[in-house]
Amino acid sequence: MSEPRKYRRNTVRASEILWNFLVAAGMLVLAYRIPVELVLPPTHTASWQIATALIGLMLVADPIIKYRKHKARGDEHAAVYRRFHFIIDLFVLVPLLLPDISPLRLLVLLKIITVHGFIRQWMLQMYRGNALIRFGQFAYILAITVHLVACGWMALQVPKQKFVGSYLHAVYWAVSTLCTVGYGDITPNNDTQMMYATVVMICGYVLFAWLIGNIASILNRVDPIHSEHAATMERVTSFLRFHRVPQSLQARIIDYLSYMWDRKVGSDEPSLLKLLPWGMRSEVAMYLRRDLLERVHFLKDASDALLREISDAGRAIVVTPGEYVFHVDDSPRYMYFISTGMVEAISRDGLTLGTLTTGDFFGEMALLEKRNRNVSIRALEYCDLFVLDARTFDRVIESYPEFRTVISNVARERAASTSELVRSIQ
Repeated sequence: MSEPRKYRRNTVRASEILWNFLVAAGMLVLAYRIPVELVLPPTHTASWQIATALIGLMLVADPIIKYRKHKARGDEHAAVYRRFHFIIDLFVLVPLLLPDISPLRLLVLLKIITVHGFIRQWMLQMYRGNALIRFGQFAYILAITVHLVACGWMALQVPKQKFVGSYLHAVYWAVSTLCTVGYGDITPNNDTQMMYATVVMICGYVLFAWLIGNIASILNRVDPIHSEHAATMERVTSFLRFHRVPQSLQARIIDYLSYMWDRKVGSDEPSLLKLLPWGMRSEVAMYLRRDLLERVHFLKDASDALLREISDAGRAIVVTPGEYVFHVDDSPRYMYFISTGMVEAISRDGLTLGTLTTGDFFGEMALLEKRNRNVSIRALEYCDLFVLDARTFDRVIESYPEFRTVISNVARERAASTSELVRSIQ
């Protein structure tokens, strides 16, 4: 049997991120250098010629590397790349062959489209770093835009001034015009400059709206789960106050939601797992539950198949302090594993028999023998429990005889125990 292919279809690898950062840096250098050479006499220094050669080699290698990456992900990925980005990646190589004084060399900046496309793909896979990447993307585009507008304004100035002073004035004018401020201290002096300034101001309206929208979006998405939690808390408190829920109950509800947030279990785990195919869902459930199940002594040597069955079928619940897990004489519905927390067992007479803590389990024998509970279980603190319902328990017992055997052995050990707590929590 052949081995499955060792590639990740849609995820971005660290090597791809590094390569695209290098391409983005190279494009930033070209975006700054080429307009300056069109405005002022070109300076062919040795360092610039070496940098140009290296960037040119990188741009030649880029479509080859990207095509191989897309091809490895599948033919449909390669076809999508060929239809759009591959054409741009090849087209931008032509302007690099033109003389330094040719305005057509600016067409090489179309490469920024493919850089922007990669950043968008990368952001889809980020969580907390998403906002930082978006800010970097915004700053990257804004820096290039301001520089191009400033160089365009310099090109319209007659006579040419010294580069540093002229460029600083041009950047100042570009920023004030693009941000729709326009102080009026630098104004157009002829029709050409006036037409250019008009176009820049129109573009500035669009850029300013995009600027405000991006900043607001970045601030709102610094931590999306925290924002969601804050919105949930606001809705809940408004609901409780509107319906005049008693203060004591309000306090318990708010405390519970805060606990869920602190434990980072506020996300809807069942809904998230349903998004995955069965194989991946089983793998994730196994990863999430393995530590808990292996703390149960009779499951330490259980087969992976048995652990996977229990992990898939079980679900997590939270019990608040003072809440009863079940009462004496309740019908058996679940078997319980304590992930974190502490519960106490209370006899029929109301006496405390003892406590159970992280890694303990209870309630299995009532399911096995189809009898009612003989003790009450109450939470002493917030408890994260992992439960198997009766139907799942019966299926596991039938499908895995070794599970029935260990449960029976545990039952005999408990029955022979001198501890009333151990004998009662079956």
